[in-house]
Amino acid sequence: MFDRRYFVYMLQSTSRRTLYIGFTDFLIGRVIEHRIQKHSNSFSAKYRTWRLVYYEEYGDSTRRLTVNAS
Repeated sequence: MFDRRYFVYMLQSTSRRTLYIGFTDFLIGRVIEHRIQKHSNSFSAKYRTWRLVYYEEYGDSTRRLTVNAS
């Protein structure tokens, strides 16, 4: 069995007025997708939330759901 990692992350807008919170299993790739505006009509593209300001790593997706709910 291989070790799967999940991340909850927070991006800040270039104006520092907006935060975006997301969840992924590939943090670096996901941040790059935000920065290149892969989805041009998304919240992240509209508010230019590109600066990674925080992340937490989890060993499974169920654990992160429990932590976020509390």
